[in-house]
Amino acid sequence: MTETADVVIVGAGIMGVSTAYHLARLGVGRVIVLERDTVCSGSTALASGGIRHQYANRLGIELTTHSIVTYERFREEFGVDPHFRQHGYLILIATEDELATARRSVALQRSLGVDVTLLDAAATRALCPYLNTDDLLGATYTPRDGYADPYLCTTAIAARARDLGVAITTAGASTAPTAVVTPRTRSPSRMNPSTSCPCRISTPSSRLRRASAGMYSSGSL
Repeated sequence: MTETADVVIVGAGIMGVSTAYHLARLGVGRVIVLERDTVCSGSTALASGGIRHQYANRLGIELTTHSIVTYERFREEFGVDPHFRQHGYLILIATEDELATARRSVALQRSLGVDVTLLDAAATRALCPYLNTDDLLGATYTPRDGYADPYLCTTAIAARARDLGVAITTAGASTAPTAVVTPRTRSPSRMNPSTSCPCRISTPSSRLRRASAGMYSSGSL
């Protein structure tokens, strides 16, 4: 095992391997990633894979602005289909407080060049006819957003990082990861399984969970 490095990264999730990949591209020197288990075995493996612009802070929005571009050309850069599906992202609004927050967030997102729309309940229903909107004030919608497979993305980036000389040390695994996995099925709970609306939906009660589920690879996921 290599005993010295210019950069040591702890954790081989999406953040760790992406950071290693980009540092290697910049030629910063010897980069090592230390993982106590295997690549994509921690929180990234449990993520739903949502990729969205709809954040209430500038940093999250700008990260996603760069991330979206990477996922759109992911196969070209990493040689793997990440199963990136840009069906849009719909965040539901149920209270006046949430509506006020949505208005502020939409204004910030638009100022940073995001294509986002604030919908009332009728427009939300028109977009997703099978969605029950009786208890909603509306929703925010970003058509360019979607989801990708966390495992495929992480292992593909890790493999390319290794190609660039990054050492990824895992528990009992010394070979490059194999980026093959069966995509998981995602079906929003508020919708009939036969719905014609493919966009990803975040309900008010799940917003914090959705926010933590997104991934950045900053070339990125």
